[in-house]
Amino acid sequence: MFSEFEDIQDDSSAAAGSGGGDDSDNYMPERRVAKNMVRNEIMHMLQEFGAPFKGFEDEDAETLQKILDEKYEEELETKRAERKEARMLAAKQVRHEQ
Repeated sequence: MFSEFEDIQDDSSAAAGSGGGDDSDNYMPERRVAKNMVRNEIMHMLQEFGAPFKGFEDEDAETLQKILDEKYEEELETKRAERKEARMLAAKQVRHEQ
């Protein structure tokens, strides 16, 4: 499970080490924790995502956490793909300049 995060750290350190890194190279999406939210915020976010609101705080927080985790993973994958594309483009430009 944590190996995914090691890949990101490796990506970030490689980009930063190349001298071309900026703040976006070190970007990590915010991981939100539903159990740390107040009831109204949980309800609002469930409605925003179109998820059912049961009225039981623990169950609603669990439902929201599943949604938040999915969104987090999607954003993480998007950032990974963007970094990979940027590295490939940079390598291609270096080869072209030589």
